[in-house]
Amino acid sequence: MELKDLQKMTVKKLKEEGLKHSQLSGVHSMKKDELVSALAEVLGIELSEDETKARFAASKLKLKDEIKKFKDLRNKALESKDKVQLKKARYHIKKLKRELRKIIA
Repeated sequence: MELKDLQKMTVKKLKEEGLKHSQLSGVHSMKKDELVSALAEVLGIELSEDETKARFAASKLKLKDEIKKFKDLRNKALESKDKVQLKKARYHIKKLKRELRKIIA
């Protein structure tokens, strides 16, 4: 099996494949990128640094875009003095920033 084969597989198939290997734990909670990386490591397939960097860069950009959206919502809630929406927006911003820090680390 090659890296291309793993990337073409669906998440369901990747999870089934991951359950076959006892070295992997937490397969059900993994996302597709995490599953591909973990299976590649178990199967001895090398991931080039460019592929891993591109994957992480894409997820970082996605998270940053989501943070911007919630910041806009936060600003609107501040203007309209809506405490409920303000609290929700701040919660989501905090959650997304944690995920972003986790990816970077």
